[in-house]
Amino acid sequence: INKDINNFFFMDTKIRLYFYDKIKSDLVAQLNKEQSHYIKNVMRLKVGDSFLIFNTHGEWKVVIKNSESKKVFIKVLEKCRNEGVSKNFWLAFSPIRQNLLNFMIQKTTEIGVENFVPIISERSIVKKLNTKKTFRKLTKYLSLELLNSGLFTNQK
Repeated sequence: INKDINNFFFMDTKIRLYFYDKIKSDLVAQLNKEQSHYIKNVMRLKVGDSFLIFNTHGEWKVVIKNSESKKVFIKVLEKCRNEGVSKNFWLAFSPIRQNLLNFMIQKTTEIGVENFVPIISERSIVKKLNTKKTFRKLTKYLSLELLNSGLFTNQK
């Protein structure tokens, strides 16, 4: 198969997870329950596979060192990106049902979206926006550490 066609159809998935603790080279750490489930059961990664973790201080490449029934242990290999190299991605979105909102926030933060701006448009399903209620929904799905890190901007 032509290499370009192969890369197009079978490209590597870039998996990124927010990591709550301080990250440094050669750190061995355990992922939380939800992240472990995501890595093992959803993305189906095995021992030796690599992915990225990030926080407010940058992004690191990690490898899975050990995997138990509901636990995944990782080892930090190298720093891929510094904190100041952020592309500052924003997502303007029309408010949607709560279960889809959770999914949207989870997936968009994994690909690097840092700011969320709810908007009402002509074709919005949700026409009235209670900002306090919407902010509570967002904070329910985003961890408190993520909110405090400055990766979420509450626009008024």
